[in-house]
Amino acid sequence: MQRKTLSISIGIVISLLLAINVFTYVSLTRKPKVYNITVVTEDLVLNDLTLVSFNKYLYLDKGSYLEKKEINKNVSDILIVAEIDGNSIEFPAEKEFTGERYYLNTTKFIKSNIDKDSILKVSIKYSVDGIQKEFHDNIKIINNRVKDM
Repeated sequence: MQRKTLSISIGIVISLLLAINVFTYVSLTRKPKVYNITVVTEDLVLNDLTLVSFNKYLYLDKGSYLEKKEINKNVSDILIVAEIDGNSIEFPAEKEFTGERYYLNTTKFIKSNIDKDSILKVSIKYSVDGIQKEFHDNIKIINNRVKDM
């Protein structure tokens, strides 16, 4: 009888230790990850494009902003589109970029699992002093990781 109780106790302890190990592994690997991306074109800089990845979701945090490289240039008709895993994110911008900085104030949740091969495709179309320009870049997201939460 004591032998049976001892066997059951050892089984419970082993099961408990296994459950703790699995829980620890899952909680360590499922922490949110933060990525901060800067995109530089010939005339503009898109700063603080912050992405937060958790499980299979990606959150685009507001606070991204555009800066002109040269203040005396007239920048207008800005269209910024970012794409990841077939999900498109459009950043509405003003017709005329009059100040030094323009805050985009775009937030979005999308279903996307970030891995080591995830690419953010960024397209920026704009006019400078009446001349239409386009910029395209493929950014490897993992290279812009700043921290885990």
